[in-house]
Amino acid sequence: MRAIGEIGLDYYWKDNPPRALQQNVFRRQLELAQSLRLPVIVHDREAHQDCLSIVRDYPQVRGVYHCYSGSLEDAKVLVKLGWMLSFTGVVTYKNARKALEVIDWLPMDRIMIETDSPYLTPEPFRGKAERLRLCPSGGRDHRPGEGGPPGGGRCGDAGKWPAVFWHFLR
Repeated sequence: MRAIGEIGLDYYWKDNPPRALQQNVFRRQLELAQSLRLPVIVHDREAHQDCLSIVRDYPQVRGVYHCYSGSLEDAKVLVKLGWMLSFTGVVTYKNARKALEVIDWLPMDRIMIETDSPYLTPEPFRGKAERLRLCPSGGRDHRPGEGGPPGGGRCGDAGKWPAVFWHFLR
């Protein structure tokens, strides 16, 4: 086992378990990750402050915030705590100003690009099932002077995942 995830909080869907239960389970999952000394993949949907507050209680645990949609201020806290932030095709949408602001600030060694297939397909393929071939440029368009994120900027670079988790296990 290389990591624990996808774990976290999702307040978006009304039929999800109650918030208190989600928070309790998330804490238990972070405790497991801490005891096994494994990184985690965090799912945070419409739960930014609660998720960040819980993560802060486990400073030895690190990992990736999957499909990051939080603020620049929260991103700065997470990077200071040693986390990576991952972005999807959402960064190509016209209303993605917040994500692009985070990407502009984010150190290159803390950025990941993912597909979250089959959802969150980049423009101009929005609404179609996502495949790796639909996102050849990845995040390079957002930081051209730096050549894109590690791993060549390819969306969902599966070959990079073991290296990412090795980074946290050192």
